[in-house]
Amino acid sequence: MLIVYHSNKLESLKNSLAEIIRDKSLRDPFQSEVILIQNNYISQWLQIELAYELGIVCNINFFDLDDYFWKICIDTLENVSCINYFSKPIMIWKLMQIISDVSEQTDCEIIKHYLLDDQDQRKRFQLSVHIADLFIKYLLYRPDWLEAWQYNKEIKALGKAQLWQAKLWRELIIHTKLNRHSLINYGSLYKKFISILSNNHQVIFSDFSQRIFIFSVSGLVPVYYKILQALSYHIDIYLFFINPNLHYLDVFFDYESTLNLVKYNFCNYQDTKSQFFLCNKNRQQKLLFNDNYYNNCCCLESPLLFAWGESVRHDLFFLSRLKNVRKVHAFVDCVKGSLLNILQQDILNFENHINMFNIKHYDDFCITQQNKRLLKPDDYSLCLHGCHSIQHEVEVLYNNLLSVVSNDPSILPHEIIVMMPNIDHYIPAIQSIFGTAANKILPFIIIDQKWKNIHPILLIFFNLLKLPDIRCTSKEIFALLETPSIASHFGFDEKKLELLHYWIIDSGICWGLDDLTFSKLDVPIVNQYTWHFGLNRMLLGYAIDSKYGFWKGIFPYNASSGQQYIELVGQLGFFLEKLRFWRNELTQIKILSEWQPCIRKIIDDFFDLSIQEEEAFLLLESNWHEFVENGKLANYHQPISIVLIRDYLYSKLELRCISQKFLSNGINFCNFSSHSFIPFKVICLLGMNDNVYPRNHFEFDFNLMYKQKRCGDLDLYNKDYYLFLEMILSAQQLLYISFIYCSIYDGRSLYPSVLIDKLIEYIAQNFSLGMDENKGNISMLIECMRARLCQWHDRMPFLVECLNTNGVKQQIFYDTCLNTGSNIGNMRYNFVFSLDRMSPDILLLDDLLNFYKSPIKTWFKERLLVNLDRNIIECSEDEPFFVDALTRYKLNKYLLNYFIHNKKTSDINDLYNRIYATGLLPYGAFGELYWLQQCEKMSRLADKIIKWYLPDQHDMEVSLIINDVKLTGLLRAVQSNGLLRWRPAVLSMRDGLLLWLEHLVYCVIDDGLLKNSSKMFGINSQWIFPVIPKMLAKEYLSILFKGYYDGMSTPLLLLNKSVGVWLNYCFDKNTKNIILCHDRQYNARLKLIECWKGNKYIIGESHDPYLQRLLGEDINSLHIELIIDIAKFYYLPIMKFNDIS
Repeated sequence: MLIVYHSNKLESLKNSLAEIIRDKSLRDPFQSEVILIQNNYISQWLQIELAYELGIVCNINFFDLDDYFWKICIDTLENVSCINYFSKPIMIWKLMQIISDVSEQTDCEIIKHYLLDDQDQRKRFQLSVHIADLFIKYLLYRPDWLEAWQYNKEIKALGKAQLWQAKLWRELIIHTKLNRHSLINYGSLYKKFISILSNNHQVIFSDFSQRIFIFSVSGLVPVYYKILQALSYHIDIYLFFINPNLHYLDVFFDYESTLNLVKYNFCNYQDTKSQFFLCNKNRQQKLLFNDNYYNNCCCLESPLLFAWGESVRHDLFFLSRLKNVRKVHAFVDCVKGSLLNILQQDILNFENHINMFNIKHYDDFCITQQNKRLLKPDDYSLCLHGCHSIQHEVEVLYNNLLSVVSNDPSILPHEIIVMMPNIDHYIPAIQSIFGTAANKILPFIIIDQKWKNIHPILLIFFNLLKLPDIRCTSKEIFALLETPSIASHFGFDEKKLELLHYWIIDSGICWGLDDLTFSKLDVPIVNQYTWHFGLNRMLLGYAIDSKYGFWKGIFPYNASSGQQYIELVGQLGFFLEKLRFWRNELTQIKILSEWQPCIRKIIDDFFDLSIQEEEAFLLLESNWHEFVENGKLANYHQPISIVLIRDYLYSKLELRCISQKFLSNGINFCNFSSHSFIPFKVICLLGMNDNVYPRNHFEFDFNLMYKQKRCGDLDLYNKDYYLFLEMILSAQQLLYISFIYCSIYDGRSLYPSVLIDKLIEYIAQNFSLGMDENKGNISMLIECMRARLCQWHDRMPFLVECLNTNGVKQQIFYDTCLNTGSNIGNMRYNFVFSLDRMSPDILLLDDLLNFYKSPIKTWFKERLLVNLDRNIIECSEDEPFFVDALTRYKLNKYLLNYFIHNKKTSDINDLYNRIYATGLLPYGAFGELYWLQQCEKMSRLADKIIKWYLPDQHDMEVSLIINDVKLTGLLRAVQSNGLLRWRPAVLSMRDGLLLWLEHLVYCVIDDGLLKNSSKMFGINSQWIFPVIPKMLAKEYLSILFKGYYDGMSTPLLLLNKSVGVWLNYCFDKNTKNIILCHDRQYNARLKLIECWKGNKYIIGESHDPYLQRLLGEDINSLHIELIIDIAKFYYLPIMKFNDIS
């Protein structure tokens, strides 16, 4: 017998189920109870709740509804193969072979056109996947079509669009017969099963329970109702059905009650009433269930149920057609009080508290306050929140949940669920807000996480499978090396990887494993820039020094020389050899049996796996073998490319989620589809935007079911509508909904879901805000209700107006922002306190020079022991089409030193060949032209230097006492004609200050020799300081000493670029003074600010990590005045003494 329990609450159905299990025990105590469900979440909830009710729960088996029906059919019928050769995975391989055969036949031109340019078979495989999926739907929802096609009959309503699909189905049947496979499929098996059960009353279900429970299922395939009907003649079936409305039972099961309900609803509409009741009874029944009369009736009585309840109406329609059914009512009234509870009661009782008369136009639709309920000012049981980004949504949610649990301590974290259309978009925000919040007040669990997100090593494996198709750039290959399991397998530790990263950049590796990568992409082979090229340079660098020149066209890489580095080079070579081997293997096309062992070989060749990683790879390996075995079952013997396996595995991982921790002791974060009417005290919905929810479900236009729809068809769009209705009915105390109201990319307005608009419209029609609404039309009332229910959160959370929304103070989450915001007006520089002053007796010259190279950086590193250097240099992904600043400096340095120290111009070609062999120059003519340009520039600069350059140089020992401090060290490269320095770049104020410091020491040293000027040359720039008297030099040197000690105590804001721009603009080279004209000073300061901030062409000085930490990105007028005063004190002397004649 079939017993159907109807209730609007899942708790009521659970109580009924527990009562049956407790009071009606099975005859065999060792027999298991069977409960059929649609997802695992409901089984977890049901086990917990039954344990509370029964004290202990055991020997209960939960089965998926679809799997159980297939299993019971296979086990009951005789001579039926347990392998479903019409399952989707096997049909894919059959269609792979059939599609290529039928594409040349008549009526299949559309297939032939689609398969053009399909060298890797990807198009054919994707088409096979979609057609197999479509045939599964036809088997369940349109078995009559397939039966007609099998016997070469056409469906008149489908026209010519069916021809190629019918031919594919017939070929699929022929292929199955030729391979001697069973023709049993979903349609034929269920039909045969129903026939036997209906005609044979002595079927023995020895392996099955004497009763079956079906709990909280919806949207069943129509044929399942026939199976239930047939099974009910042999065993007891208990169907626990969520029915949101009490009167739906009358509508679908009792014709007379329905007729009376329609009469009552149409009493005010004489024209409709007369048209309806002039029909005979059969005509009335047809109108009632199929025409718009019934829809109008339901729409007037319960707009929300009418709009969102189509799925449940289909279920009730099929239930109403079953025989031998006993109905049990278990409806529960909602406790009236809050807005949420009243909405639930309205849906339950078909209530609509709106009086509608003489409606002509929607905007003229006036609503009286009669029968409308008052919405209390403090009622926030249903609240809407508008945010400006996903991160902001989670921040606001966290703030509100803290308020909820603090106001009602009875609400526990596991009684809160947060759902969203796609949890993948929210995981980073959830982890950053809930996972790093102070003290982690709110525990949480993220459900429905994909395997590839939890185990990112799987993505590394997919990158290995892409070896034949990728460019193998330095970043891509080094990312593989950085993977801990791969690094461990090949013996790389953190220090080795850091050194190897530098070698990769410095040796000229850009992309390509070897020259074969170039040839596959139709790129000219240049024998450079590849990993093979860089590895050869490293190996040769271990054998010989670069000073000995080339060996067989390879230029040695000196950094890899030495016994301590040979192991590292060997490990890299072994790794690259494995990559080349599998690149070649994966490029080939192979039959399935040859692909089967490859996954384990790849894992063994590259990975040392942890226990968790091994678990992830076991899943991947099982899917790999399943894919291959299904092809073998289909007798597919053609070779395939790795692309098909890779795409299949990736799609499987996209669909597979980890969900074992549902309903644990924490807030549950999950997708919408995980809910299933499970009651929670607080239900939160995020991301409820238009075009996001209801979700956009893409269907191919060759799905013929959309041309001839039937009751009970799978409609994912309406399913999302009903899911939203489920959430409203399942929330016990609070329904929280948030959406994004503006784009963070361009600021354009975004709109909430149409479901939210419909909900607000219903509330506006049925509830009063306590104001005079008799004169307001519906549009005005909706806007007033929207303003009452919605809270709009600004993107600046610390604004005062954001802290009090609709009378509710919002400040818990933003305490940190408030504390920060209260100090906005203060200078960051004022937070720096002076450290203890250094007072050593001895000062090293090198320490003094290093300090004035970057005073603030030295203060951070020497006094605070803080290193903010960003030493990470990005690997290049392309061969050098242009030369970056660092490479240009290196190249110019090579050239300049060559022109200064080498008199033979004939050796310039040898230098070019060496530089080119390192991979620094662009390829071909571009590199040659650039080389010639730089040679000309450096040659001109070298000519200036050679005029003053003397080969005879010596280091001068420094030992001076100034202001009771002894300065010691070496003054290097002193010539008889003075100090000579050069840099292959435009000289800066820093260069001048460092030369000035050395020049002062040079002038103070008493070595008995005649002193000369000090000179420094750069590109189109120079610093030349004449000899100054010894006492004057001591005075300036004492100033620099004092600056050093002051700067090591408190940061010295002696900038380089910004101040240099300011000085060059306002310094008069003729008078040797600063121009104090207001306009000149104003423009000079503007240039200082511009140089500080930078633009899209020039990186500003504010990007220096030390300056940024000290001053921030913006400087105010006080900063500028302080910077200028310090610049005058230190830089003005060198500007005055600089001899530019």
